[in-house]
Amino acid sequence: MGFLEDDRQYIQAIKEAKDWGSGHFLRKLFVIILLAKTMNRPRHVWDETKVWLSDGILHRQRIIANNRELQLTEAQLENLTLIEIEKYLEANRKSLTDFPCLPFPNDYVTAELGNRLIYDELNYDVHQQREEFRQLYQSLT
Repeated sequence: MGFLEDDRQYIQAIKEAKDWGSGHFLRKLFVIILLAKTMNRPRHVWDETKVWLSDGILHRQRIIANNRELQLTEAQLENLTLIEIEKYLEANRKSLTDFPCLPFPNDYVTAELGNRLIYDELNYDVHQQREEFRQLYQSLT
């Protein structure tokens, strides 16, 4: 299995990196450790570090949704974090399915939160659009 008998070293590395690295960096670090295949218990490392790995996810979702008050459940944050980790793994031709002990993301979060295109379409200034329409309509005649 792994080269090290104790995964505390990986948990400690992620814990130390959280003090100076972003969530984006921590997720990439987790993927690098996964790809190295040196962890004995990846699920244990995930369970111990998922709070740190999810850093920045809520902020990004608030920006995407254009809603500063947006709140996510712990399950939604975990799922979005897993989606990000899956993207990094896919870039390396791997998947979370290659690590059966780790959870795999559900699609329900994406369905609930929508995507940026939908938010952009719904988030427009009605008065500005009305004024632009009026000006363009007048230029037709």
